[in-house]
Amino acid sequence: MPFMGSLSDILGRREILTAALLFFTVGSTVAGVAQSMDILLLGRVLQGVGGAGILPMTQIVLCDIVPLRFRPFCGISMVIVPFIIRLRTKQSSILAKLARIDWIGGSLFIGSMTSFLMAVTWGGVDHAWDSAATLAPLLIGIVGTVVSILWEKWGAREPFIRLAIFSNRSALAGYYCAMTQGLVVRILSFTKFGSFHSAVLRFVIFHLGQSILAGPYRCLCYPCEQRPRSNRNHRIVAISRTGRIRWALWSGWIFEVLASGLLILMDGSITTWRWVLILMTVGLGHGLLLQALTFVPQTMAKDTDESYAATMYNFSRTFGMAFGVAIGGTMFQNRLKQHLISAGLDATIASNADQYVAVLNTMTDQSLRDGILAAYAASFKNVFELSLALTVLGALVSLLIRKSVFDRKHVTEHVLEEKHTSSSKGSSSGDESV
Repeated sequence: MPFMGSLSDILGRREILTAALLFFTVGSTVAGVAQSMDILLLGRVLQGVGGAGILPMTQIVLCDIVPLRFRPFCGISMVIVPFIIRLRTKQSSILAKLARIDWIGGSLFIGSMTSFLMAVTWGGVDHAWDSAATLAPLLIGIVGTVVSILWEKWGAREPFIRLAIFSNRSALAGYYCAMTQGLVVRILSFTKFGSFHSAVLRFVIFHLGQSILAGPYRCLCYPCEQRPRSNRNHRIVAISRTGRIRWALWSGWIFEVLASGLLILMDGSITTWRWVLILMTVGLGHGLLLQALTFVPQTMAKDTDESYAATMYNFSRTFGMAFGVAIGGTMFQNRLKQHLISAGLDATIASNADQYVAVLNTMTDQSLRDGILAAYAASFKNVFELSLALTVLGALVSLLIRKSVFDRKHVTEHVLEEKHTSSSKGSSSGDESV
């Protein structure tokens, strides 16, 4: 994502956004017609490249054309804005533009992040944490990231990461909170079924006692997924009109701390209205945080660095989400494996935990079933305890964010193209955005 933002500064916003859409469309087509896992993975890779451009570019375009005060409100229309505007960019040859791109820094950073996430994903599951298969990519990722940052500071002529956006305490706290929010979201959705799966899977296992079906599952997810969407516009208008963010930021963390603690208490005896309120609290907290954290880095950056701050926010949150999927799934499987071993049960259950629910439903040995369910319960509790610790830390770090200033001069190198129209004698010429 940071590299895509840098490319758009050199090659142009519209060109990078169009290329990202093309990558995503081709990737979706390839994944849709795939007949093998290799082709499916290829399609998903192409989708990832496209998504890494689409997500930051829509926010960058808004940074270019909309003053900070009105960005929360204009976020409602951010889906269509990039396709109906024309931005004026610096004219130069394609070779000159390619020569300006930080190919070394971009390659180092992207490769290092990929290596790091690969190690975290299979550590403790496919390979032991102390094995060469895990340690090698983990160390390569860490060292490569450090080298890429050093290159950006001292080696790159036009660095794709502007280190100036990390120059104050509030900005660093904002990026950390964005990463933590993404991390917590995906810790609660670490398996194949989507948002907040771990909370819902626990409910299905211990409360309904039946296999996971698409319809019932979506109904259970609805309270926590739809709650933040239903009042999103109200929060956007409130932030835009007041020019204040911290009320939404701190309220979101309070809701998240409360929700993470309550998730630990979910069990088979919980009543319907209670688990609905818990999941709605989860959704409300994430909804508040998502809206507030989107604009915190931009308000803390210099006028000329706002697009870079927006890109880094997207990267921080997405990195947290990717890390959260790996950490959540790895922790659950590792803890389930340990709990099963401690109880003298089959540890291979942990490698296929969600599909094993169907086996539990038909199991006739009640004592064995109770022992496995106890291991599941302890593992879920461990995951939610981690979530609680992260939300508490995120709430404390958010206290470091100072008051945001929305009303300031709008400065950007990428402006709307203007068409000068002159009328007959005596009339003045005017500008019209197209």
